[in-house]
Amino acid sequence: MRVTFESSKIRSQLVFADRIILNKSDLGMFSRSTCLISGLVPKEKLELISKSIRDSNSMAELTSTNYSEVEVSFLFDIHTFDRSMALTRFEESKQAGSSCASKFNVEHHVLEFKGDRASFGVDMSKFKQVIGELLWNSEEICIYRMKGVICVPHDEFKYFLQAVGNVFEIEKAESQETVFQDSLDRMCRILIIGSGIKLGELYPKFLETILY
Repeated sequence: MRVTFESSKIRSQLVFADRIILNKSDLGMFSRSTCLISGLVPKEKLELISKSIRDSNSMAELTSTNYSEVEVSFLFDIHTFDRSMALTRFEESKQAGSSCASKFNVEHHVLEFKGDRASFGVDMSKFKQVIGELLWNSEEICIYRMKGVICVPHDEFKYFLQAVGNVFEIEKAESQETVFQDSLDRMCRILIIGSGIKLGELYPKFLETILY
């Protein structure tokens, strides 16, 4: 049994969302234009749809409701680009695994590089060039979102990468909660959400930006 989201507009909304509201969750029937499901009781349908949504966007918070009743706090002050919360959300997204594909060819991949010395980190110039090529110059790969935690050689603070569509930013988080405690736990971890991703080709490109 599978859920098929047929509309490209639905697809893009799910992938880019930070919060998702699954309304009318008490109904057992869903329109054909939204999804194709048959032979399940309402609770099983809801679970199947929720799983399919999470397969497409593991980072967004999902809630089910009826009559569009939802707490205002779920919609506002979610600090999407708050660097102090970026690491927490990113760690939670890892629960989905290092790689998975959704029902409509949206893939999640996590690239991770670790080092045990202060000199470990990314060459920022090369790193930005790789990100730029992925977002702007690639015809075969479509990147929807990127989030990451990276380190720079001889810098104890973590840097946060965020990208949506063809826009990205890398910012240094200068707070004691966002430092590498010692040289043994230094790492770069990048979550990539998109389609047409060839991990075998992508990994070496990022590897070339790493300095040991």
